[in-house]
Amino acid sequence: MKNLFYLEDSLIPKTDSLDSVDKAPSDFQPFLQSPDVLKVVNLPTIRGQVNGLSLVVSNLERTRTEWTSRCNILSCSAHSHGESEWNLKNLFCGWVDVDLSAKGREEAVTSGQALKQAGLKFDLAFTSLLKRAHQTLDIVLREIGQTDLPVVKSWRLNERHYGGLTGLNKADAAAKYGDKQVQIWRRSYNVPPPVMEEDHPMNNVIVNNPKFSMIRKEDFPRVESLETTQRRVVAFWTEEIVPRIKERKRVLVVAHGTSLRGLVKYLEGMANIVVVMF
Repeated sequence: MKNLFYLEDSLIPKTDSLDSVDKAPSDFQPFLQSPDVLKVVNLPTIRGQVNGLSLVVSNLERTRTEWTSRCNILSCSAHSHGESEWNLKNLFCGWVDVDLSAKGREEAVTSGQALKQAGLKFDLAFTSLLKRAHQTLDIVLREIGQTDLPVVKSWRLNERHYGGLTGLNKADAAAKYGDKQVQIWRRSYNVPPPVMEEDHPMNNVIVNNPKFSMIRKEDFPRVESLETTQRRVVAFWTEEIVPRIKERKRVLVVAHGTSLRGLVKYLEGMANIVVVMF
């Protein structure tokens, strides 16, 4: 489980990237050499990258209207949860509320240790309503010694709802619908899988989850594409996270691979055709 971090302006030189660790301050060379670090970047615009597990945004200066000032401090570190029990079983999970696997807990420990090694501290954390994200966040906060950090939970950071694919083994889904079609559903921007019908074995499990009781009926999805997932995640980012960053709060976000993928597409201004390969 690799993690992408952006460090404070004052801690790294003014360069597009730190591909050569000898450019970095000596205190950070061991951190940059760690296999848990994918890349460290310092640019005058938002940069994001997802390796399937993590996103980080920092040094905010954007032409979009919400960016009216520049933050020269670490702004946001965001990570997906580690492997869940259903990831281990190769099942489409989405809104089913499953635990982390043993490997997922180990990945969360590694992520927290990397944050600790970097000396990063936070003022506020955001996460979804799903316990695999909660468990990841709890482990990370324990590792960095901030178990009392205020946490905001929202369904709008939930993983994508996989509709009728939910609970299916991914190999079985490919055999049933064709590998090409399943890949389109998984990776495309605006092509959703089949809707979850009321007689789907996971429908009542999701709809009757008390964690979701505050979601308005008209907002409760039966299936989502990356586009519809992105819409709710970006709304939450703009309404709830951006104002905290503008207050110069150091924000930690623990969410899910697809929800973060949608956020990165927005921040990077990626074309729909590009995100298919992302």
